[in-house]
Amino acid sequence: MSSKEIENRKEYFESLWPPRDEKINEYVLDAINSGKWSRISEDDWRKSYCGRFEKMFSEYVSAKHSLCIENGTRALELCLRALDIKEGDEVIVPACSFVATSTAVSFCGATPVMVDVNEKDININCDEIEKAITDKTKGIIIVHLGGLPCEMDKILEITKKYNLFLMEDCSHAHGSEWRGQRVGTFGDFGVFSLQQGKLITSGEGAVVVTNNDTLYNKLFSVHQFYSSMPVGCIQNYIPVISTNGRMANYQGAMLVAQMEKIEERDSIRLENLKYLLEKMSEIKGIEPVFEDNKDVTRYLGYYISFRYDKACFKGMSNTAFTMFMSNQGYPFFKGHNMPMYEREPYTSHPQLYRKLECPVAEGYAKNNIINIRHEILMADRNVVNDMITLIKSLNE
Repeated sequence: MSSKEIENRKEYFESLWPPRDEKINEYVLDAINSGKWSRISEDDWRKSYCGRFEKMFSEYVSAKHSLCIENGTRALELCLRALDIKEGDEVIVPACSFVATSTAVSFCGATPVMVDVNEKDININCDEIEKAITDKTKGIIIVHLGGLPCEMDKILEITKKYNLFLMEDCSHAHGSEWRGQRVGTFGDFGVFSLQQGKLITSGEGAVVVTNNDTLYNKLFSVHQFYSSMPVGCIQNYIPVISTNGRMANYQGAMLVAQMEKIEERDSIRLENLKYLLEKMSEIKGIEPVFEDNKDVTRYLGYYISFRYDKACFKGMSNTAFTMFMSNQGYPFFKGHNMPMYEREPYTSHPQLYRKLECPVAEGYAKNNIINIRHEILMADRNVVNDMITLIKSLNE
């Protein structure tokens, strides 16, 4: 493969995401030309582009309330503030996730307690959750890793039994469903990142959903100073120490344009995901993590995970395989399969966290999983077929 061909392939995948089209350009230009770059400049907060997106996203996931926040990490932090998490509290999290899932807890002065994950989907192991509960435990943050929903029935049983809050980190799971219900709507808060790589994006940003009126008002108050509270929102204010966590209005414009086409784009992803899984299943030594599961009624594949057997690839580790495919211009990456406590700041500050034994996270998840980013689901099938042919050549 020539360097020119590889470079062209990289540019091709870069062109597929983030989305760029005339409608996005039109709405962003309208937001800029309006002079109302901040949504608090609008006479009616709800009629801003951010407000319009919140309404559309609430309808998309069937949630009562949505609120735009400046980014996903900040959204996790502010939700924990709204839940009154503080120093001395403990919050249970899965060992495998992007590190912000834990640092949000640390940022509040509380202690993240990391528990092991399942081999089958690298999501939190429900049997390990109860082992981690103490009298300091206030709640659980679950992560629908790669977009695959967690086992919500078991998790809800635990939160009810121990009277714990539940926050869903849905940063990978826009549009995913467990038994016909969109993720993000099971817990007290559902947090969706809108960072550039996500399935809906404003470059940076997040949207939080909740069905609880009191929690919505408290989160709104935490993310918005009373002194600049928009008209029509004063009655929702709860006196708390606040900050500015608002999203810019022109970011909302990008999001509204995407939501107008979301069903079309979701349909393309679902169809192409089915094709990808069928083709990858033909390869010896590679097995899709996602399997037909009556409980997972919708999965859009933020990144698509596969079990990888290095014995079928001449002993090439999953890291080496991933790097090779990435260097060939395909959107492979390692994913968030390494335990968060093996990342900074926790490696340098072990006093910041507590953990249970995590053999799956430390061994299987880290060494036996490969991932492909969702750009592959927007690619031409000839490109996908070329990728499959290349992978097959590695284990011949």
